[in-house]
Amino acid sequence: MRIVKPGREQKGWSIETACTGNGNGGGGCGALLLVEEADLFLTFRNTFRNARDETTTYVTFRCVSCNVPTDIQSVPLRVQEAVRQRIEAEKAETARRRQAESEREDREGK
Repeated sequence: MRIVKPGREQKGWSIETACTGNGNGGGGCGALLLVEEADLFLTFRNTFRNARDETTTYVTFRCVSCNVPTDIQSVPLRVQEAVRQRIEAEKAETARRRQAESEREDREGK
């Protein structure tokens, strides 16, 4: 296959999906939502199988209408990795801010 004329660069990711509460006890409101990459976060479930603990990671969004989380099954791996990286960056920024605040409090307390 050859490219005759390049298309536009793909930016972001989105999917139309219903709020079902899937993977989180149900209870979704059924609203049809356009869920974008920035709406996604990770959830984890621990299970005990074959005499050992296993942790499974899910990609999840929270409905803007009813606030119920829903797991999404069909998220591309590149999007899952982008979500992981965004969350790690947010954690690092939060830790940096807490450290700076602690240092500021130490200076002011002395």
